[in-house]
Amino acid sequence: MNEEHGDHEADTGEGPDRVLNPLRRDRVAIVADRSTATGFKLAGITHIHIIDLPVDHDRVKRTVVEVSAEPDVKFIITTEHIVDTYGFEDFEKLRKTLPEQVIVSVIPDRKGSRRKIGEGHLYKLIGRAIGLRRNL
Repeated sequence: MNEEHGDHEADTGEGPDRVLNPLRRDRVAIVADRSTATGFKLAGITHIHIIDLPVDHDRVKRTVVEVSAEPDVKFIITTEHIVDTYGFEDFEKLRKTLPEQVIVSVIPDRKGSRRKIGEGHLYKLIGRAIGLRRNL
């Protein structure tokens, strides 16, 4: 560890003073279709759960709940297609039941975005990720 420059080593799992790197790839889980999951696998993400199309409502719920319960997972990425097929309002209800420290992000699949994401939504996600509790 280089204290002069504030550099930190990766999580070593040793002692109470260990430094946790929230951007470690093993803290990210992918719940997506096969082609999206393959792209993340090529990027080095190893925690991948494939939801075959057509999307099975119960399988999505079961997978997201199980993945969010794993202690190392802090960030779940899924696709708009899965969320839209599951039902946006139902997925938002599901998201609210997950542990508070788990962030779920919805991304476009290989066909592109089905919706517009505004700045307000991005600020809200960033605020939630860094621990702000007020609406931005």
